[in-house]
Amino acid sequence: MKNSKLYFPLFAAVAMLFFACGNNPDTPDTPPAQTDTTDLSMNVENPPEETVIKTKEKEDPVPASTPPPKKASFNKAWMPASETKLKRWFGWYGTRLDGFSAKDFVQQDTFLDMDFPAIEIGMVDAAFQPYFFPSPNGKRQLDIYSYNRTLKTDKKGKPKLTSNSPDSEVALLDAAKGERTRLIFCGTPCRFEDAAWLNNEVVVVAGYSEGNQQKAYPTLWYIHLKDESVFRYLFSTPLEKDKDAYMGSVVFASK
Repeated sequence: MKNSKLYFPLFAAVAMLFFACGNNPDTPDTPPAQTDTTDLSMNVENPPEETVIKTKEKEDPVPASTPPPKKASFNKAWMPASETKLKRWFGWYGTRLDGFSAKDFVQQDTFLDMDFPAIEIGMVDAAFQPYFFPSPNGKRQLDIYSYNRTLKTDKKGKPKLTSNSPDSEVALLDAAKGERTRLIFCGTPCRFEDAAWLNNEVVVVAGYSEGNQQKAYPTLWYIHLKDESVFRYLFSTPLEKDKDAYMGSVVFASK
């Protein structure tokens, strides 16, 4: 009996110690979180948007030998040159308008890259041939009078427009190419009265444009043939009378 009493307390003590070790609250069932390591699955398989670096594909550089195309621009030297070349037109308007000078014209419109249409020359009324404006090099001619008009000679041998169209056209004639190129076309609101070549690529056409009250404002059209551009300039004071008198009293009376 002494031995059984001794073993029972010993067995009970061992059992209690084993039970206490199996339920220790300081020993967790799951491993601790990794607080000092990097989540590789996030950076490799699903990288955050801010870590993505996008590279732009390289574009072929523009060759240094190919400069960008230049836009046509108005040359202020054309204005005094036009007054010299169009002496009779400026003189006629100068007797009717005070202070009439090319420097007082104001830019109204600019038309760039107009793509002037070219057609076959076709039949040209020979009566208008003396009224064409040849280029300085003699290769091309400017026609501002013949469109839808007929020119005959009266009993005194003077030229006379027997029919007159409200429409007007400025055309470039190139006999070598057999082409007639329309540079400007206008209906009733304007009229082309005179013209001159400033050089082989620039022409100036003089006439008038009508405003909202059908008043005739003296107008200069500067045409750059190579750039296919037109610059329209107006004089601020309209012509009160004789708006259609210039062609009859000056142009067709001088031949």
